[in-house]
Amino acid sequence: MFILMIGSSDSPATAETIVNLTSASLDKGHRVTVFFDAEATRLLEKKRIGEFSGLISQGGRLLACRTSARELGLISPGDLVEGAEMSSMGELVDLIETSDRILFLG
Repeated sequence: MFILMIGSSDSPATAETIVNLTSASLDKGHRVTVFFDAEATRLLEKKRIGEFSGLISQGGRLLACRTSARELGLISPGDLVEGAEMSSMGELVDLIETSDRILFLG
């Protein structure tokens, strides 16, 4: 099953939910992509590497909205945790069309 999570808040509760749900889903053998939009893009700042690096090593895909990242001053790939990718709303639309489940968080 392909699960898409879309985060829009940088609250600690959103970060915790993303980590826990993604980890549990990956453990069950699901494919998981998390799209970080708006304020949630801050969660991918390099200084927060401990929270999300485990998800990447488990096989999760973490995408930052390029426009949101630019607005927050996270303009180069080096500003994000290693393994996170810059993405776009166009890719988000494609992901929504191909996912089996979508969760909106934040």
